[in-house]
Amino acid sequence: MGRNWRFQSIDAVGRSGGILMAWRDDAGLVTCIQRSRQALHAIITIDNGPTWVLSSVCSSVKLSEQCKLWKELEKIGGLNLPWLTCGDFNAICSPDDKLGGKPFSFSPKNRAFSEFISTSGIIDLGFEGPAFTWCNNQDIRSRVWVRLDRAFANPDWISLFPGVRVKHLVRAASDHAPLLIMVKGMRSKVGDLFVLKLFGLSMMSVVDIANEFCRFYLSLWMPNTRTDSMPVSWPDLPAISQENAEVLIKPIEDLEIKQALWSMPNGKAPGPDENPSRVADFRPISLCNVCYKIISKILVNRLKPLLPTLIGYEQAAFVAGRDISDNILAAQELAHTMVNNKKDHPMMIVKYDMEKAYDRVRWDSVTTVLSLMRFPIKWVNWIMACISSPTYAFIINGKASDWIQPAGGLRQGDPLSPYLFILIAQVLTSLLNEAQSCGSFTGIPVGDNSYLSHLMYADDILITGAISRRNCRGIEAILHKYECLSGQRVNKDKSALYLPDWLSARMKNMVTRWLNLPKGTMPFKYLGSQISGKELR
Repeated sequence: MGRNWRFQSIDAVGRSGGILMAWRDDAGLVTCIQRSRQALHAIITIDNGPTWVLSSVCSSVKLSEQCKLWKELEKIGGLNLPWLTCGDFNAICSPDDKLGGKPFSFSPKNRAFSEFISTSGIIDLGFEGPAFTWCNNQDIRSRVWVRLDRAFANPDWISLFPGVRVKHLVRAASDHAPLLIMVKGMRSKVGDLFVLKLFGLSMMSVVDIANEFCRFYLSLWMPNTRTDSMPVSWPDLPAISQENAEVLIKPIEDLEIKQALWSMPNGKAPGPDENPSRVADFRPISLCNVCYKIISKILVNRLKPLLPTLIGYEQAAFVAGRDISDNILAAQELAHTMVNNKKDHPMMIVKYDMEKAYDRVRWDSVTTVLSLMRFPIKWVNWIMACISSPTYAFIINGKASDWIQPAGGLRQGDPLSPYLFILIAQVLTSLLNEAQSCGSFTGIPVGDNSYLSHLMYADDILITGAISRRNCRGIEAILHKYECLSGQRVNKDKSALYLPDWLSARMKNMVTRWLNLPKGTMPFKYLGSQISGKELR
């Protein structure tokens, strides 16, 4: 190789295996992210082009080793980047992949290979040229031809390079045929895929769009400087025991690392953000690396057993033993009672939407909540190191923006984020409970001296109570405190007030003014289900 070439390699074992990945200096940036005996993985960024992952494979013939490789590749596919994997897979999945020798059978090896392809969601890129890539070079009566060498890609990679072609070249120095993967228009496609309309102005430049994302999120992550004439005090929060505190900070064991790694799901990918036309419409997912996710998962696994004692029963998300269906059924019962109970005091249901809930969480609020719940200082420091250390770059059409440093927020895609968020949301539960204790707000009676004031599923919030000016003022005051303490902000345009149809128009208008919210219509959607006043059957 000349001076302008760089390479990464995995040595052969005897005459078997071995991988060489080589590239020219001027081709772009190639970063090796993982290697094993059977595969070499790299992130590739072509100058002025997209970022994607290449996995070069040379599989073992042993089923046990192949299964290790399939798991390894599935985890690489979980990075949620455009992904190309190619090489010698040493397995087939169809009678068309073989000629000669024993008839094709769906052996454990071939079955495992087929299941890997299906689970990973990758697509065979096909081929041009000879049908088979390997031959045993025996005499004509014993000769066997097999298609062992392939190229697969996920849909994201194919959408970046729709003109890809794979050609089987003639076998020469090896018993395997080389694969030539040809991509058309790699450079010309970049930069014109994404048009952002901002305040009526169409932005075509990738740089302009990336800068707008940076400006928007930096302003979102800035600590909330909102002040009030009166200081806002924190409510009493549940606390962990000294025994549980010691468990949280005990030395990490090898088994915890293994459990964290093996528990990572395969084949996950972010869904579309509907039809976004503004920066605020997007919901970016953070690409956390495997090492960080192992650390984060270990912390989560230690935290989860404590949540039932820290999180009120009103919160159904991310707590063991609680289910989304519980809140859906409870919401349906509330709606049925509201619509049909004309004898008692009329009641209301208020559905609140929190604007960019994860992004608006203040870091000082996380520290305060963990401290009030009596988490050890070492644990609090671990958590803060996890959430405050990252920097971000936005990938637009495959091109990364400049790096920016956040000053707040929780990352979508971080295993810790949902659990930290519901700890923050417990502040709202405690504020509502305190308000009921002092009489400034009253929920709906559900038993002897028991009241239900709200339901929560992560950041989906329903608040219910009797219709009164006192209750409306109480709700407004509670939410104002919660916003000040946590950094959250109610999106009143997406929130709604639900009232019984039989309530007078005058009273409906008064309640709407008191809460400054739009009136919603029944049925309404909650956690993906239609909530109506009809009785469940």
